[in-house]
Amino acid sequence: NEVLDVLEDKRFELTPTSDLQEFLSIMKDDRRTANIDNDILQLIFERLREKRVAKRDDDKQSDRQQRRAVEDLRALLKRLDPPIVLGDTFEKVRPRLLKSEEFQAVNSEDLR
Repeated sequence: NEVLDVLEDKRFELTPTSDLQEFLSIMKDDRRTANIDNDILQLIFERLREKRVAKRDDDKQSDRQQRRAVEDLRALLKRLDPPIVLGDTFEKVRPRLLKSEEFQAVNSEDLR
């Protein structure tokens, strides 16, 4: 898509708060998109902005799910039987956790 190419070339990052006039100005200044009708550009702008909002919301949801998964894993660690003792290493405890849903729900090894 030429509009996306122009945005990338101009290093314009479209956000939910981006200004339509600035977007139109960038599009009209580039020969690849200068002939596109303003109404079409406005529709493209709205669609791209909606996608950014949806992506941001998805990212927030994913972050929330990971925080809950980490909290669930911490709760599991507290109730393990036999309990974890102060001298235990992660490598020693990890095999006991591998099959648990709480451990598998955490996507990042760093968060585990």
